[in-house]
Amino acid sequence: MQPLVSIIVPTYKGCDNICMAINSALDQTYSNIEIIVVDDNGDGTEEQIKTEKKLMKYINSKQIRYIKHKKNINGSAARNTGVRVSKGQYIAFLDDDDYMFKDKIEKQVVCFEKLDRCYGMVICSGYVVKSSGIGYKLDIVTHDILYNLLCGKLRFNSSMMMIRRNSFENIDGFDESFKRHQDWEFCARLLSQNKAKIVPEYLVVKYLLDRNVPKDPNQAVEYRMYFLEKNRNIIQRFGNEKEKKIISFHYRDLALNFLLAKDIRSAYFWLCKAGIPFVQFIELFIYSLKRKTVHREKYAFSLNELKDDYYAKD
Repeated sequence: MQPLVSIIVPTYKGCDNICMAINSALDQTYSNIEIIVVDDNGDGTEEQIKTEKKLMKYINSKQIRYIKHKKNINGSAARNTGVRVSKGQYIAFLDDDDYMFKDKIEKQVVCFEKLDRCYGMVICSGYVVKSSGIGYKLDIVTHDILYNLLCGKLRFNSSMMMIRRNSFENIDGFDESFKRHQDWEFCARLLSQNKAKIVPEYLVVKYLLDRNVPKDPNQAVEYRMYFLEKNRNIIQRFGNEKEKKIISFHYRDLALNFLLAKDIRSAYFWLCKAGIPFVQFIELFIYSLKRKTVHREKYAFSLNELKDDYYAKD
């Protein structure tokens, strides 16, 4: 018998696109799934009412289980709520503005079933695109996954992961104190205790809507420093040389935020903290150049093509 997979869909101010996400989960080639939507808008709020109305056809047909938080907490809490009420041996997450290709769950389960229990996570590759569908491939490296994750050479989000339930429970799930970088922090803790396997296929579309990205670089500093402090013990395990490279990346990234905000003085401050300013600026320039010159194509449907009226189930 196929193991049950629980797909947890946290939502906050996402009613415009959530049917796209739900339909992509319902359209999976793997049949033994349960879909749990956790609404973090706050019961009775305008956004919660609009979201529930959008999802009513799925609720009435029992295609999904819909849970409302009494008040807005955060995405980490919504994911934990979903896992607590789920029954799956494997846990998959799907953000309310992301899209899974039809064989995403099947390929990750097939991979998991070949692994021993020291593997707690299976990660797929995906596309990162704007609402137009234009974007780039997000390739996942297959070596030194935790180190590359911490120093910014590897990026993936929760929609690309599948977690063994025991592994999730052993680290007590997501840290609900995080308002930003929840995926990063969760993966760092999980990968510090478990192995991960990469499924190289591109199985997820991550739409860049920037709904929750902090516009104030000082707020970004607060979030990033909290992330580094909470992961200090994990980072220090790599030894002095790698620890310095990890910290330098994060400080350079903060410098980039201030450069984009045209705050040159603060950008220079964070470059100095990262190391020799000239060397760090060159590193930052190369990093930014790679981001600007990455090959961009139409890799996915535009959001308009995937609106619920267009992609609705019979």
